[in-house]
Amino acid sequence: PLPGDGRIETLRVVAGEAVRAGQPLFVYAPAPQSAAAYQKAALAVRSAETALEHTRALATQKLATRDQLAAAEDAVGAARAELDAARRSGGAGPRTVSAPGKGIVTAVAAHPGDRPPVEVVRAAAGTLAFHDAAANCSGS
Repeated sequence: PLPGDGRIETLRVVAGEAVRAGQPLFVYAPAPQSAAAYQKAALAVRSAETALEHTRALATQKLATRDQLAAAEDAVGAARAELDAARRSGGAGPRTVSAPGKGIVTAVAAHPGDRPPVEVVRAAAGTLAFHDAAANCSGS
């Protein structure tokens, strides 16, 4: 699912256009704060991994305890979990939303720069009315 905090970056279709399954419909960019949170989390992972490598080197020389090594490993795990959460919230970068199936775009209710409501974004292609030509019914 897409994050609710972001904006439509690029529309790749127009009303009346026939699309195939998997065809890009629009690009959704995360909000700046989501991108910043992702970058911060990525830096925390690199920092924790560096600290773990250092602690392992000390442990091989008997200069770090098992508890210190375990704490460094836990810190890496926690940092990776934060990075995964930041990635899921959309901070990793723009995402391309593609057509769920073959059909015709019946309406485009968004424009580049728009910040659609969370419920619209979470419907993935919800900012576009998508008509499934094969089933003759609306889909998303």
